[in-house]
Amino acid sequence: MFLVRRFIYVLVCYFYYLPEQTIFQVFVNIYLSFLFLLYLIHFRPYVDKDINRLQVINEGAFLLMSYQIIAFTDFNPDVDIKSLFGWTMVFTSGLNFVFPNLYLVCVGMWPDIKDAFFTKKVPEDPKKALAR
Repeated sequence: MFLVRRFIYVLVCYFYYLPEQTIFQVFVNIYLSFLFLLYLIHFRPYVDKDINRLQVINEGAFLLMSYQIIAFTDFNPDVDIKSLFGWTMVFTSGLNFVFPNLYLVCVGMWPDIKDAFFTKKVPEDPKKALAR
């Protein structure tokens, strides 16, 4: 599914490359992202429920940023609005990085961190260390 989506988008960009057709490329990107989000929600293709949830959140953030791309096309001539949408994209991508992705990494690493810092280590016998 992932590669099919990319392939369709590459074909659209290849055949509709003129500057007047940029908005069409953006709408195809939004449509493909929306369909992929529906696919993730309906079929839940991953075995782990946390991975499914993470993919839905990431795809939702990508869809939100895809909608914001409309502001950067020639459809919108106002530079201030483009700047505002640029900062909202930075905020959205930063929030998407911190909340689900970094959070799941930290939660996944917490047992290892806890074991490394909070468990007592049994000192090794110096005689056995010298024998090696």
